[in-house]
Amino acid sequence: MEEIKSLGRTEFTEVELKQRRDLFLRYYANAQAYFSAQNYREAFKEIRHAGEIDPLNMKLAQLAIEIFKRTQNGENLTAICEKMIEIEPDNIDLQLDLALGHFLIGNYPAVIDACTYILTKDLNDSQELTCTELLADALRKKNEFEKAKNYYLKIVERVTGVHRILIKLTGCYYRIGDHKNVVVTAGRLIEMGYNDQNIINLYNFAVEKTEKSIGKLYKPKSFLQSLFRKSYDPAYAHLMNLELEKEHAERRVDTEQRKRYTDTLTGSNNRAFFDERLLSYFTPDTTTQSAGFVFCFFDIDKFKTINDEYGHKMGDAALIEFSKIGKDFFKQDLPDGKKQVETWCRYGGEEFVALYFGDKAAAFKKTEKFRLYIQSTLHIKVQQSQGKPVRIVTCSGGLAEYPAEVKDFTEAHQLADKRLYYAKNHGRNQIVKDGDGWTTSLPAENK
Repeated sequence: MEEIKSLGRTEFTEVELKQRRDLFLRYYANAQAYFSAQNYREAFKEIRHAGEIDPLNMKLAQLAIEIFKRTQNGENLTAICEKMIEIEPDNIDLQLDLALGHFLIGNYPAVIDACTYILTKDLNDSQELTCTELLADALRKKNEFEKAKNYYLKIVERVTGVHRILIKLTGCYYRIGDHKNVVVTAGRLIEMGYNDQNIINLYNFAVEKTEKSIGKLYKPKSFLQSLFRKSYDPAYAHLMNLELEKEHAERRVDTEQRKRYTDTLTGSNNRAFFDERLLSYFTPDTTTQSAGFVFCFFDIDKFKTINDEYGHKMGDAALIEFSKIGKDFFKQDLPDGKKQVETWCRYGGEEFVALYFGDKAAAFKKTEKFRLYIQSTLHIKVQQSQGKPVRIVTCSGGLAEYPAEVKDFTEAHQLADKRLYYAKNHGRNQIVKDGDGWTTSLPAENK
């Protein structure tokens, strides 16, 4: 494909428009591949090239925003969010990202004002928790520890064992002189295996302040409590019911890991899970390589119109139900038969990916069943969960086989993405598995 030299022009022939569209998709696919490989410098170069063709593309902006968030670039994050909010002023996620940008550059009053306002809106759980933590962080930076503490407590009540929240909460208790609660929160962190010396020092200091009033009330009830008492202090056992804490210690650690790799809205694996756990399958020394697998890329058709016609709650419900179906369809035993793996992930927005272990013919058969099930069932499940009717919802997909067609993840992503976009641009509600001839499923009527 020849590069287009006249990107500054405003009028193009039909052939040139197609070239520009193809060139944009290539840049965008390259940017996503570099992003997944954590090569943010090269990813941003591809984003800039794509932005010269379509500067207001929301997916492109979201990818740039994620890069600025990961690299803690507050100035650029603020600038791009302000620009995109002009286009979508009611986009809560953009407002939260803008607040984060202000936080990164130290504009804490702007963060407090923005988050206080956002919390008056109709938010999903993920948005509410993110906004609450950001507001508490800004208050803590302004030394308003009592207010910050109250917001951190709201998060702790809803989420089990978040290390970073407990650390921040411990700091707030310490700064306001509440030593008993320093023992509680720092003790929980130590019990969960967080042995940072600063936390241990805070814990020991707080114990000294509370030992006389609390230690005499405590009597060991078990060997584990006696052991813990010898290692640390009776104060934590008295305040936190150590036996219960011990019983659930492993479950809390597992929960922490699941939360890191779980998409808050849908409950499916998230992009971090894919980047950190599944990319390894694209390496030559992976045991499953000899059997091969297929990278499957899915996108809900006309998802924006669902939000526009029915509201964001209905759109969220569609994502949730779509993901539930995908998790069931793409849970699979590995070729060695020794363990099961769930490769279904929410990759971003309404895009989802999965690995199917087997050849492309088998993967195409599986994804066809998935597509038809989505077409016939998804709108019913959404209606059942929301109590309101919704139009039929369909999806499109693109497949790429490793190592038969591609040699690494970058090539797999580019090929599957290209086939997905072909499906989207040629009727939707279909799975594209071949590049030459574009063999697809038979598209149903697009509704």
